[in-house]
Amino acid sequence: MPGVRGTVTDSIWRNSSTLSPLLNTALMPKRNALYLIISGLAALVAISVMVWRMNAVMSIPAGIRFSIIDGRRISLDELAGRPVIVNFWATTCRICRQELPDFIHLYRQYNAKGLEIIYIAMPYDPPNRVLDAAKENAIPFPVALDINGEAVRAFGGIDATPTLFLINPDGKVDMETVGKIKMDKLEQRIKALLFARRRTAGNDQLVGNGV
Repeated sequence: MPGVRGTVTDSIWRNSSTLSPLLNTALMPKRNALYLIISGLAALVAISVMVWRMNAVMSIPAGIRFSIIDGRRISLDELAGRPVIVNFWATTCRICRQELPDFIHLYRQYNAKGLEIIYIAMPYDPPNRVLDAAKENAIPFPVALDINGEAVRAFGGIDATPTLFLINPDGKVDMETVGKIKMDKLEQRIKALLFARRRTAGNDQLVGNGV
């Protein structure tokens, strides 16, 4: 009997080994379909979140003020009529560190023409680290602390760094990006906003002169 038992066992094992690839092959289309369904649902959720964020951000409180590390308080109202980059960052954010030289370049090139940039440190970032980073990198534009999370809430909640908002001269969000940004596209948009700003200013001057 031991011999027969061993033979039956070996036979079952061989048959199951043979059937296993066939079963996997038969189940593969169903697995692929399930994967596609899950991926599609995840994409829909991501799109819904994005739409919700954009709707939430479009109504930024007009009176929000940023606490700059040099002691100043800057509000978006004071910057009305100018394109403004508001960038949420963290000292531990690798992408933020990589992009910083590009933003310094943008500021030096376009600030005199009307562009303003404000870096807002995340609430969890220790103020001493923010101060050290600003000093070490000689950041020329305003760097704000958001210890109580007021700015984060005003912009609809920030889930990751960097998160950038480009606000047009009318005070509306023109662009929002999360993660690494395409600097060439950002610069093109800044140029367009500055050009439109100069054109509007020129028309206002003509109207003022009675032309």
